Amino acid sequence: MTDKKYTFAGSLDRDVKRKWLAALRSGEFEKGQHCLYDGDSYCCLGVLCKVIGAEERHTDGDERVEFGSNDNDKEGFNWGYLSQGLLDEVGITDDDQRVLSTMNDRQNKSFKTIARVIERNILTRQPTKLEKNVL
Repeated sequence: MTDKKYTFAGSLDRDVKRKWLAALRSGEFEKGQHCLYDGDSYCCLGVLCKVIGAEERHTDGDERVEFGSNDNDKEGFNWGYLSQGLLDEVGITDDDQRVLSTMNDRQNKSFKTIARVIERNILTRQPTKLEKNVL
């Protein structure tokens, strides 16, 4: 069953999707807004960064944590959205993350509601050989 209100173009690795949904539903992460992680609370995309073990970078004088990758060919670290490198790694598009960000920040949807939308609307794919080695 899909929710016709939300459209996603990407697809998530089966194990990443399972772990992300479990984390969003766990109650372990305090929900925050307007950044991936502010030192206390997370956006739904920040939870994804923790699940996949994205590299973290702390900037002096700023509580916000930047997540990213050291892929020199792609945008590196960001505190507001997933970098292109991370988007490519997990398999969702920039439009997908903006829909999720809007749900999290502007619509103030709960992590459980966001998890339900992800579960019903983002396709699941089998992991590639590379992903099997990383995860």
